[in-house]
Amino acid sequence: GNFAVQAEEQVSQVVKSKNKAALQYLLATVSVRALLQISRSMLLLLTKDALDSGLYDNQEKAMIIYTLQNIGLQRCTHRQQAVERIILSTKSEELTELKRLLDGTGTYHNLYKLVYYDISSNSIQERIIAHIKEQARVVREKPSYRPGIKVCSDIDDTLYSSGGHFPAGCDKLFPKGVPYPGCLALFRALDKDWQQGATSSNLAFLSARPHVYKSWAE
Repeated sequence: GNFAVQAEEQVSQVVKSKNKAALQYLLATVSVRALLQISRSMLLLLTKDALDSGLYDNQEKAMIIYTLQNIGLQRCTHRQQAVERIILSTKSEELTELKRLLDGTGTYHNLYKLVYYDISSNSIQERIIAHIKEQARVVREKPSYRPGIKVCSDIDDTLYSSGGHFPAGCDKLFPKGVPYPGCLALFRALDKDWQQGATSSNLAFLSARPHVYKSWAE
């Protein structure tokens, strides 16, 4: 309708003018989900033309990838290609930060799910993995490099007891839903803020309900 036409014209003008601040404001005030679903040309505007013009910081890149995950990637090659363009445009320490942002959404969407589940195209998946590996090598070879640790955790029988209820888990030592003593303190210690040049760790959940940890922690 009129919204789609007007939105595409407005985004096109902003991208062509290479106005980074205007594009960031637009993405902050308009539904990114709605924009990405208007048309394939809009998808290309936001994930190719804007990228080629250097209009995104990592926050915008992470937001677009997260939104595409929410919309659905598995059955849409165009969206998977959009994710590939964003990741391949990001290098060195910036890619490290982008990966951290993708793992810190507080939802079940994370980098592992993105690469190994949402991306159903083998060729796209291979190129993304190859890029991540190469950029990791580049970062590790820098004199300022400090190693970081990515900690992957489940929820059931890890954060709290499943009570032995299949298929969640098998632990009957504690009643169902009771958090394990000390687990939250451990998670807080592991999920330290990332600082450039400092050894750090980051916590990611391989679970359908990672928001549970965020709720308990807060």
